[in-house]
Order: sequence, then C-alpha cells, then structure tokens
Amino acid sequence: MILKLILSLKDFLRRYKCSSDHWIGLKMANGTGQWVDGAKLKKSFAVKGSEGCAYLSDDDPATARCYTERKWICRKKIH
Repeated sequence: MILKLILSLKDFLRRYKCSSDHWIGLKMANGTGQWVDGAKLKKSFAVKGSEGCAYLSDDDPATARCYTERKWICRKKIH
C-alpha cells in the first residue's frame, strides 16, 4: 500500500509540474523533512541534495536554496 501511495504521489506531481521545476511544499533540515501543513516527511521517497527546500525536478524530488525562483505546486507560506 505504501509503495502504491509513493508512486501515486510522484505520478501526481509529475503530471501537474509541466516543463518547469516546482516547489512541493517540503522543507528539509538535517536529512528530515516537514510539509507546509506541519506533517513530518516519512521516508517514503528519497530527496536528493542538502539545501533547505524541496522541488520536483525532471526525475525525483531534490533540494535547492529556498529563495530560488520557482513555481509552486501547493500552498506557499508567506512570512
């Protein structure tokens, strides 16, 4: 069931991301992640990189500096 959910999430994100990379609402710190709704990332898929914010690249989720300009695939928390 978990594998199906992981594949469904990745398929959903890829379907709606179009040709540009999109932030996916996931902040990373010390190898752990937290979604914008406060939920902790379960190790259901790997996130490449060591920067603070995750985005969907062409292949898999990866990280970049949070101030990098990208579109959003989910809600964005305004400070």
